[in-house]
Amino acid sequence: MSEKLKMKTIKTERLLISPSTKENYRDLQRIADILTEYADRGDCMPFYSVYEPKTTADRQKAYQERLTAYFRKMIDEQQKGDKQIFYSWAVSLNATNEVIGFFRIEYIKDPETDSCNADLGYFLNPEHFGKGYAFEAAHALLGHFFENNDAIEATFHPDNARSKNLLEKLRGKFVKVKETSRYGGEQRILYRISRLDFLHGQKTH
Repeated sequence: MSEKLKMKTIKTERLLISPSTKENYRDLQRIADILTEYADRGDCMPFYSVYEPKTTADRQKAYQERLTAYFRKMIDEQQKGDKQIFYSWAVSLNATNEVIGFFRIEYIKDPETDSCNADLGYFLNPEHFGKGYAFEAAHALLGHFFENNDAIEATFHPDNARSKNLLEKLRGKFVKVKETSRYGGEQRILYRISRLDFLHGQKTH
């Protein structure tokens, strides 16, 4: 059982999880800027899809180009219909309408098996860490995803304890340590969440 996703808006007790739109660019810019500031101080992990090291020549220009490319991918993919492989949602607070982060599910081809696997990713404004928002949003999205799919994967930096804890709370299990060309050959930890494990976790909470 495996089907591509249908984009939908999901409301939880505290959050609104809605498909990303062109109007979300300023939200993306704001949160990426905050994440970069925190990462530069060593207070959180970088948002690797757009982060540029301090040593990068013309760092601001390179960072802006990566940010724009990422946003274009978020929006352009929504126009591809049945060929869409990248799905993105903005996560906002019901109480204030503030966008506090983004989640994405992307179908990525595994060069080792030639299969196409669903991959979960997210980034959150670090000013809202520690409030359970990441779990609340991820749990709601996976509930939607597992209506028609059996498994999803996620990778994270070995030092990213927050992502490790989140995935284990979602009933994710360790698969392997892998090197990925997406991050310059750096090592990442691969976890897998199965539909059965996820649903079992719902019953035990």
